[in-house]
Amino acid sequence: DDASHPLSAGLPFDFEGMPREKVTLIEKGVFKDMVLDRRLAQDLNKTSTGHSLPQPNSYGPLPLNLIIEPGDQSMEDMIASTDHGLFVNRFHYTNLLDPMTLNLTGMTRDGLFLIQHGKITQPVRNFRFTESLVKAFNELEAIGDRSTYIRSFFGGGFVVPGLKINRFHFSSKTDF
Repeated sequence: DDASHPLSAGLPFDFEGMPREKVTLIEKGVFKDMVLDRRLAQDLNKTSTGHSLPQPNSYGPLPLNLIIEPGDQSMEDMIASTDHGLFVNRFHYTNLLDPMTLNLTGMTRDGLFLIQHGKITQPVRNFRFTESLVKAFNELEAIGDRSTYIRSFFGGGFVVPGLKINRFHFSSKTDF
């Protein structure tokens, strides 16, 4: 989580007025640290990392400016190396179903295309997905070499490259 990243639009302070610190949550698949607000920091005998939400808040601290470092694959190479798959332009209406398993649900939006034999061949109707973020990251095959900023509906945003994920679970088609 890094509100000061050059592509991020994060605020330099949280909703308690504390300065936001850069916090490495996961590095090379290994948990490193967690974000803290004043209440949780006090409970853990630590200092706040500047990640509180507006009060009243029953969720606790939350990273609002997530960054995934780019990899070394071009989008073209990721598509070309896919025998059969889907190109998802973006996800929409993504919500957390279970904070313990990091199960998410949402829909594809603004472009979903079939990839066959390394080429985008046709548009596909949008899908709903239900997937564990942990499982999706375990199925990560490639990380794109360019990042972009994606604004979050709930504040903050994400700086992410394209990701090639094997066996991502789409649960049904949508009506749009």
